[in-house]
Amino acid sequence: METILSFFILLNYLKNENMGVNLKIFFYYDKKIIHYLFPLTIIIGSSFIIIVRIENLVLTFIPMKEEIKVLFENLFGGNISLLGSLIGGVLVASIVEECLFRGIILNGFLKKYDPPKAIFYSTGIFTLFHLNPWQLIAPFTLGIILSICFYKTKSLYVCVYGHSLYNLISILYVRINKNHSFGKIVNIPLWIYLLAILLFLIGVIIGNRVLKGKI
Repeated sequence: METILSFFILLNYLKNENMGVNLKIFFYYDKKIIHYLFPLTIIIGSSFIIIVRIENLVLTFIPMKEEIKVLFENLFGGNISLLGSLIGGVLVASIVEECLFRGIILNGFLKKYDPPKAIFYSTGIFTLFHLNPWQLIAPFTLGIILSICFYKTKSLYVCVYGHSLYNLISILYVRINKNHSFGKIVNIPLWIYLLAILLFLIGVIIGNRVLKGKI
């Protein structure tokens, strides 16, 4: 509900600010989209592991408050059914947030600023939207990745796919890992972390080749 309400509030604000948002961007489709999904899958999957590792450092210095811990546990695996989590997190949140942050905000900023600034500003807003000390790394990293995807492909479908995939991995990780507890440091072997970095770089290289039409 909060996500949907924020969407309409910000939509009205951007309309008044004359950001020049073209609604056609919401329906833009390119046959090449299918080629972007493979490298994006590698990038999103590997970035999840990297983000978990970095968030461990945050938890080391800033332990998670109990009320925040309960909130996350209810959202990802507590009082909400798996189907409810998938519908809310994988479908609704991903579609609404991508339409808002990439389709409206980033698209509007790209008409006013150069691409690096537009990507950084829109990602900053996306990060603040999820603001709490324990959830800064994920939205910032995901925001940068999806903003670059939107800038390069001009496709919201690609962004929604990437966002949905990340949320799906997060939800399934919590559901499957019975020993998982929010606020608890996750021990990831160094070799898995290094492998994730390698896969991330491979995904970026493949993605660049796809964008240049070499694949």
